[in-house]
Amino acid sequence: MTEQKGKIIHLAPFEEAIGTLHDLNEVNGAIIARLGNVVLALPPELGPKLRPLLGRRIDMLKTDIPGKVYLIREIAARTMDRTLETPDVRRIAERS
Repeated sequence: MTEQKGKIIHLAPFEEAIGTLHDLNEVNGAIIARLGNVVLALPPELGPKLRPLLGRRIDMLKTDIPGKVYLIREIAARTMDRTLETPDVRRIAERS
């Protein structure tokens, strides 16, 4: 997937974003998160969950699971170079 710089993205189900969580802002009732070089629009209820992860490298997956629409995990430094490639998941990866 090709992203334009500065474009705000809404993740589709089973779409994933990986990168360092640089900042969070609330705009018009949504959370705008800069994850790597990608800017994501997220629901406001994710703000308290994401705020402690500022400055850390995370993986965020949107699902269709009721009650678990967004799965978020911190990526440990020792596992950053070993990610599984799954053909069913579209990635929006941080470009360094």
